Amino acid sequence: MAESPAEGLEGHNEGHNKEQAGAWFERGAHNIETAQLLLDKQGYTDIIAFHIHQAMEKYLKGYLVYSGRKPHDTHELKLLIKEAATHDQALAKHVEFCDRVTGYYVQECYPSGPLIEHSYQDLARDLQEAWDITNRIKEVLS
Repeated sequence: MAESPAEGLEGHNEGHNKEQAGAWFERGAHNIETAQLLLDKQGYTDIIAFHIHQAMEKYLKGYLVYSGRKPHDTHELKLLIKEAATHDQALAKHVEFCDRVTGYYVQECYPSGPLIEHSYQDLARDLQEAWDITNRIKEVLS
């Protein structure tokens, strides 16, 4: 699969918690790679959407931990991306995406009606943006 998400974390200030951030990144990598595999095989759209959310939550929390911040105890990606953007303004353009993807988590974890089917086209777009965010985080930390 992809390179280790914790690679490239060497050489930064000691104040950063590389080990804890690496644990977040590793789990986030599993989520985003699972979303990609399921999308490629046209798997269940609700599960693809859930893994996109989980990947973003873990990568953003890992980035905050690495930046010396304690991430909020939340699943609200909009809050996490806004805080991450205080360290890297390039992430600010993803606020709307994060707000939309938080809905995937809510729909999956707190069902209030019939299963919501997402289009593969929408999920492919969202997954690409998720990859863009994870790649940006890796770039900033390398």
